[in-house]
Amino acid sequence: MKRVLWCGGSHLGNTKNSAIRRLHEGLLRDYSAEFYITAAPANRNWSARGGRYGVEGSTVFGNRTMPTERRDLSLYAAIIFVGQWIQPWFAFRDGLPLSEALLRLSLEGLPLHPWITRQGQRFRWFNEPLALFPQLTEAPVILIRDPEARMEHYRLVPTAVKRRFQTHLEAFCQEAGILLCPQASDTLDRDLVTMPRYLRNRSGDDCVHMSDAYWQRLFVNQLEPLLRVQLQQQKASMRAANLATARVMSSGQS
Repeated sequence: MKRVLWCGGSHLGNTKNSAIRRLHEGLLRDYSAEFYITAAPANRNWSARGGRYGVEGSTVFGNRTMPTERRDLSLYAAIIFVGQWIQPWFAFRDGLPLSEALLRLSLEGLPLHPWITRQGQRFRWFNEPLALFPQLTEAPVILIRDPEARMEHYRLVPTAVKRRFQTHLEAFCQEAGILLCPQASDTLDRDLVTMPRYLRNRSGDDCVHMSDAYWQRLFVNQLEPLLRVQLQQQKASMRAANLATARVMSSGQS
């Protein structure tokens, strides 16, 4: 059976038994689902200390959360990241105006070299999967961006800065050979953060993780159409290759 590799961290965990399962019962019913934790704090800390994936041909291995697991990326029909440290709320805070030079400098390292501040010190790591995985497969690599978090310091960031980050992310994905699956605009409020009704925890204690309803909406309206086009193109390419092979064999026999 053909396979799809799902990657990420907590967003992957939140969708594994809901939106992903339903997708494999429908559009991807002929594909098995495999999972690889490529985000999460443990991988972040490991990367910040200099940890890097091992690579043998098209096979990757050795990250912190799944150190003994190996994934041959050439074997998958698609590789899909459900979030992968696309978190501009760590780079931008509050409503302070940014000069064009400072904004460019802040965007320059994203999303490959994100950072957070802990105890007054900047903590930076390498978002290696986004740089590495597209190089090791001919299959489509899709990035579902992390939902826009709703914490107050990020809500106050000017919408122009948030839009600029989105444009920057789109350009990065195009250059890296990644298909970007963006957040639907109708799930955002006027400050361009996710509407509170989509939060996984309505109490407001968790401003980052979203409900099953959010993910199901995104999968149906954004991801499925994107995947359908990619899979149709794959099938058409395979038919063309098979036809070309048949013609070569036929001409050789005549």
